[in-house]
Amino acid sequence: MLKSIELHYVSKGNNLNGLSHYFRTVRAIWNRALKEGIVRSEGYPFKEYKIKQVKTHKTALRKEDILSLLEVGLPEGTLAWHWHARNMFFFSFYCQGMNFGDIAKLKVENIQAERILYTRSKVGKVISVKLNDKINAILDIYQKDKKTDDYIFPIITHEPRRVSQIKEYRDGVNHALKRWAKKLELDSTLSFNTARHSWATIGMDLNLPIAVISQGLGHNDIRTTQIYLDAFQNDVIDGANDLITS
Repeated sequence: MLKSIELHYVSKGNNLNGLSHYFRTVRAIWNRALKEGIVRSEGYPFKEYKIKQVKTHKTALRKEDILSLLEVGLPEGTLAWHWHARNMFFFSFYCQGMNFGDIAKLKVENIQAERILYTRSKVGKVISVKLNDKINAILDIYQKDKKTDDYIFPIITHEPRRVSQIKEYRDGVNHALKRWAKKLELDSTLSFNTARHSWATIGMDLNLPIAVISQGLGHNDIRTTQIYLDAFQNDVIDGANDLITS
């Protein structure tokens, strides 16, 4: 059964690392159930199945590349996709590599006491990002005349189609970013994930502790030293974000 799920998942063009995350969650539930005597070991599905992961090719920009991108202005309305893509790309970078799905689901109510508070969809971890002038400049564009329960960015416009709209908009943003990168003759491939990878890479270039970077990204996996991260307070992460994005 697990092998057939894996085959189906990969046939859709998905990366095995995503399936690995789901399978590890299911395995943890099974292990808990075994320990509590709810199920018997004879039916344990992970006895002979090995959860697979693959090394992913990370694309990241160095700080000088980020600064050069900032120097390129895109007037509002001239290239709508490019303009929105640029704003969301830098919003992600300024917000500790916030992923696209979480940006799409961000509401005005997530802005509280000079911070952005949201739950990272992938792992259910609460992330807190300190607002700064660069983040506020982007928020001011999209928050105008919106109510507390409105989405900040113009991605989800019809709730029943939320999942498909997020995917469609992500594809559009990535297409715009690729065209933008080609136009600027960048050496690196540019996609929305580049913002997240760049935040982490620049942090490593600045010799920030890997544990601080991991917590800033919202990792929730013991293999990425998440077990050591809970002691860090907001001011440490705030300082790391200020250092990376300044």
